[in-house]
Amino acid sequence: PMTCPVRTNFDKVKLICVGTLSSRKNQMGILNAVEMMDEEYQKQIEITLVGDGDERNKLETKAKSLISSVVFTGSSNEVIKYLSSANLFCLFSKDEGFPISIVEAMRSGLPIIGSRVAGIPEQIINGKTGFVVGLDENELANVLKYVIDHKILLREMGRASYQLFIENFTIDAMVKKYSRIYSAISVAQ
Repeated sequence: PMTCPVRTNFDKVKLICVGTLSSRKNQMGILNAVEMMDEEYQKQIEITLVGDGDERNKLETKAKSLISSVVFTGSSNEVIKYLSSANLFCLFSKDEGFPISIVEAMRSGLPIIGSRVAGIPEQIINGKTGFVVGLDENELANVLKYVIDHKILLREMGRASYQLFIENFTIDAMVKKYSRIYSAISVAQ
């Protein structure tokens, strides 16, 4: 059986975002939200942006104005390694389908902050496995401040997020769901 990856390091919020660096994925919104926070808060958050894209230069320029450390990994086939060194996943997209990056983050036992767009809210139990936020940088800043003030939540939410992955996104879970559908169909005929 799979077990939830164990994290012990919660001295800082280590936020990760995985995706093409683009205005659609809105990494700029994350950096803007962090910029709104007081210095003391900015010191307690580290950001890793995994991916590459046409917004990279703008994002790198913005990152220089922050107190928080921001790491750009570029495109990477070591996403799992980066996920395992983070303790919070954030996807603040303006437009999305059903992002697999969130499923990967759940599998890595990360709490998720996601924008209230398309399929994202279906992947998060608000307040339990993470937070669903509007496309509002101020709201995101407030949620990040809350997380920084309650870092211990990251461990619990990460476990709950992993549990949600096991219940909904493993092969076993999907097979069970399909068999329930097929049984319902055959009974109905």
